[in-house]
Amino acid sequence: MTPIRLSLTEPDGPLDLQVRTSEEGLGFVLEDWSMRGAHGDAFSGDVYMPTEQTPWGVVVAMHGRRGHRKAPYLRGAAKRWSRDGLVVAAIDAPYHGDRTLDQIPDLARNEPFLVQTVGDLRRLCSAVESDSRLVAAPLGFLGFSMGALVGVPLM
Repeated sequence: MTPIRLSLTEPDGPLDLQVRTSEEGLGFVLEDWSMRGAHGDAFSGDVYMPTEQTPWGVVVAMHGRRGHRKAPYLRGAAKRWSRDGLVVAAIDAPYHGDRTLDQIPDLARNEPFLVQTVGDLRRLCSAVESDSRLVAAPLGFLGFSMGALVGVPLM
């Protein structure tokens, strides 16, 4: 088995970030962030913002292979953490959620998938860092299963 060597370049170009509130809950607001991806395609992310306190940190969270950004395990954790003061930001990886194809390819050995996902996560991090509400908040990453795999080159 030959190892995959990722050739990552920093995504460039304008983010074209658009933010709208999509849900208000107890202690959090869910915002829908739409932006331009690493390969020029548009994608959306869910950003859970605490309402009871100033955010003290940001967690970029990535779902597992058969998941998506609205998966119950991710939404439940994001709501809980945002009520505790963390901002949680999550996107769908290519071939997942709003970006689904009929069949998910073998992602563990799919270099274009890994490169695009890491690039899109970097774009999400850039969007978070450009938000004036979050300038002083430290940034971390949490990946569930496949999400951890794509998070290693991100960090």
